[in-house]
Amino acid sequence: MPNKPRAPVFIEKLQNLEVTVGKTAIIDCVCEGEPEPDVDWYFEGNLIKDAGRFRYLFEKDDVIGLEIKKVTVEDEGEYKCVAFNKSGEVSCKCELLVNDPNKKSEKTEESKSKKVESSVPKENKIFTPASRAGKKSKVKLPIERAGIKAENPEKYYEFGEEIGRGKFSVVKEAISKKNGSKYAAKIIKFDADSLKFAIREYDIMTSGKMGHSQLVQLHEAYLVRKYLILIMDLCDGKTLLDFVSHKHALTEDDVAGYIRQLCEILAFMHSNNLVHLDVRPTNIRFSSGREIKLLDYNSSRMVANKKAGEVVDVIGDTEFCAPEMLRFEPVLPGSDMWSVGVIMYTLLSGISPFYYEDEEQVLISVQKVKWSFDKDAFATITSEAKDFISKCFVRIPEMRLSAEEALKHNWLKSDYARARKASTLKIQQTLQQTDERLFSEEEEDYVVASLVFKTYEEEEYESPEVSDDSDDE
Repeated sequence: MPNKPRAPVFIEKLQNLEVTVGKTAIIDCVCEGEPEPDVDWYFEGNLIKDAGRFRYLFEKDDVIGLEIKKVTVEDEGEYKCVAFNKSGEVSCKCELLVNDPNKKSEKTEESKSKKVESSVPKENKIFTPASRAGKKSKVKLPIERAGIKAENPEKYYEFGEEIGRGKFSVVKEAISKKNGSKYAAKIIKFDADSLKFAIREYDIMTSGKMGHSQLVQLHEAYLVRKYLILIMDLCDGKTLLDFVSHKHALTEDDVAGYIRQLCEILAFMHSNNLVHLDVRPTNIRFSSGREIKLLDYNSSRMVANKKAGEVVDVIGDTEFCAPEMLRFEPVLPGSDMWSVGVIMYTLLSGISPFYYEDEEQVLISVQKVKWSFDKDAFATITSEAKDFISKCFVRIPEMRLSAEEALKHNWLKSDYARARKASTLKIQQTLQQTDERLFSEEEEDYVVASLVFKTYEEEEYESPEVSDDSDDE
């Protein structure tokens, strides 16, 4: 008996994707229907022919996709998949961003800031986009998302002390004027070149795939001239190395507790096809007691195909980056586990496995996986701990310990607790020195920003700074 006709329906919709010039991009989705739907692909509203660099893909389990070979900057923009049969038609869209490591894209800022349909489910309980109540800005906004308010957040929040600062942003405490609730306001400064990083973090946080208690949740977002402000959960505890280096007593068991939490968070992200790609001590803070939170998602990516991976632009700390990131090769969930290995090595010994004063030497040692266990620092460290680290420092990311496998490793098992507790660490002073060094290195790249908020209906703020290095406004 023939199957009952059914109109096409998307089980999984298209996801935004980033790719590097010259590489192959694959955007795909899952669509069911009876009979099997026919498919057309469109780029910026124009039909794409199944020929040349473009190939229509039809795979098992109702996966349909579009392959684009030897990607160029001209391929950047909006792609639409239209699936249809005799019973109906459906469509979904995504945005392809193209990175050129050797030169800046020649596309205009306007083309970079095309509107992308938000992929946040309406039933998402973590973040519900707010409407603009019918108001339209007189100026074309560089970021167009339904959930971003083109208003000055100072109307609704009192901004307090600075909590942290990075390459693109400043984080301050924000107190709601309505009910006194405390939040963290991540103030992301952007220009034509860094706009994509601001958009990326917002899209990741509103993807509906960040619902873990140890990931920071987004509450609201505001857009003013030169700044995107994300109002998030407040997490103002000490950073990982600062906290651990000031403990009076420290054992392998303490370190195992932190590594276990980190692997649990990453296992959750990886199960949702997310990779963090900037796992380092300053992006890990304590929220309460011994519970950590993994912060900062402007490097994070949605990897549609966890086997093929995705080439990304590196904005993290070289010392904690996996070899494939530095070689501009596809990143995978295993890329995060390399960083876990660096952090674990540092927590057990107080020193970094890939630190050299010469940055070029750091690059070479990471890319060639040249490292060793420091003879003195690891003299009393358990064999299982060293095995764990060794399985993270593998050149091929697919061969590394996964987050799920890490949670089952002998070093983290409860029946190994006695051995972990017996391994006492006397590395607090060395760890403090490493923390201070990493902090000072990050300070060199801190963003310079006036933090004066002007809406797009107000005149642009002219910064009094005249230094070329601090071309703020």
